Amino acid sequence: MGFKGGSNFDSGMVPESGSIAGPGSYVGFNADDEFVLTTVEASTVTIANDSDNRVITAVGDGTLNAEIALTFDGSTFTAGTDASLGHPDGGNTLAINAATIELANVAAGTDNTVLVYDGSSIVTDEIDSKVWDGNLIDVTGTPADNQLATWADADTVQGESNLTFDGSTLAVTGEVSASAGITGSVLYVAGSIATSGSVTVNGSDDTTLLDINSTSDSNILNVIDSSGTGKIGFGTAAPTVGWKDYEFAGPIYLNNGSFFFDNDKGFRWGDSSVLVEGNANDETLEIRANSTSYFFLTGSSTPGEGGKIGVGTLTPNSTLNISGSLATNVVSFTSDINMDTTHYTLVGNCNAGGLTSSLPAATDVLVGRTYVVKRADSPTPGANPLIVDRNAALIDGAASNLSLANGDCYTLQCVGASSGWIILTKYIAV
Repeated sequence: MGFKGGSNFDSGMVPESGSIAGPGSYVGFNADDEFVLTTVEASTVTIANDSDNRVITAVGDGTLNAEIALTFDGSTFTAGTDASLGHPDGGNTLAINAATIELANVAAGTDNTVLVYDGSSIVTDEIDSKVWDGNLIDVTGTPADNQLATWADADTVQGESNLTFDGSTLAVTGEVSASAGITGSVLYVAGSIATSGSVTVNGSDDTTLLDINSTSDSNILNVIDSSGTGKIGFGTAAPTVGWKDYEFAGPIYLNNGSFFFDNDKGFRWGDSSVLVEGNANDETLEIRANSTSYFFLTGSSTPGEGGKIGVGTLTPNSTLNISGSLATNVVSFTSDINMDTTHYTLVGNCNAGGLTSSLPAATDVLVGRTYVVKRADSPTPGANPLIVDRNAALIDGAASNLSLANGDCYTLQCVGASSGWIILTKYIAV
């Protein structure tokens, strides 16, 4: 269909070499440098599954297909299934944003490896101790929620089942060792606390509430209230702050132990005007109130000097020295009565009939027990007697009871199991 033309032709009709604008007739030079006219027939191309942004691929039978899983919206290329990068003729690198991925190195990865950037390329790397330099680490054991991690070796961490934190509470099963302070709003310890230093609990204003020291030159226990107005010190003879009330919701027990006080120190209560005070040098015990001594006990290794009790005096000269009056229990009775530890003076009224007042059994344990028995009938003397029953013991060596007329009075004292009772005083009304 080509022809040779002369020198007169329109060069503007000739398209650029190697291009065809569409159906129609074109002129140009062929491979033999001949100027020819070529006719291009119109044709129709069919695209299957055509839709926006789908990438067109050749099917191989002269038709095209718009790929559902392969799209490009002008900025993002998306592959909906597996993507294979490479070329059958070779090539092992892929550049993404100027970073080169070495495909051969990625394919050579083994278990527990990750992709890392080594400064020039993206490669695989073992999960090791370089995690703190930008990589990852190995994990061993069976970690669980809230477990804290510790190093198992140079490049492996493990979850600790005995060390957990749920966001608010740190729980430790086992011993806790601290070379500095342990700070927290609440500390629960199911066991003992052992320390070679001290344990200190501070209040919200940083005032010491509890201070326990284990060194020999420090207080063993020092408790101070948050306002600083009260203190209890163990291991110190001179608390440096004022007294304060402390309440114990129950008794205080001493199991095979004792209370010890330094000289002129003791118990105080109320407004501190009442004092129980001991003096180790003088071996004395004093109870006083409002600066007045009401009880004083002496102690001395000199025979006859120790164990003296002074009531109302600080200088008892007898085993019992009472500086003041003495009152004893008085019991009136109109029916038979058995004398016991609650009695001292007994007054019987026989106006309505005879009465018996029985002494307790005389024993060596009862030596010194004393009773005063008086008959006082009212409103008029009765005709029947008041009998003091000896309870099978002797009275002044006689195996007989005492019979008291109205107005009579006897003072009796136990002298032991064998001798029974003796009469200290006897008054016979006339």
